[in-house]
Amino acid sequence: MSRSFPVKYVGESGRLTVRVDAFNFLNHANLNNPDALLTSPTFGVAAYGRTERASGFPAVTPLNETARQFQLILRLSF
Repeated sequence: MSRSFPVKYVGESGRLTVRVDAFNFLNHANLNNPDALLTSPTFGVAAYGRTERASGFPAVTPLNETARQFQLILRLSF
């Protein structure tokens, strides 16, 4: 989303643009299967996402979960 505002102090064409970019905005938990090894200290715990093991196959790289990211941009044009 972005919004531009006129700024009188910089001249007639002066504008301040405020912009917010959001990446992976609808992020939600994608849990793996729980650890099924009875003697494991993490027995029954479902690990978060598929990022624990690298597959080495380049086609699944976009499927790696990343956190929500927001970017704020202020631009002054004159």
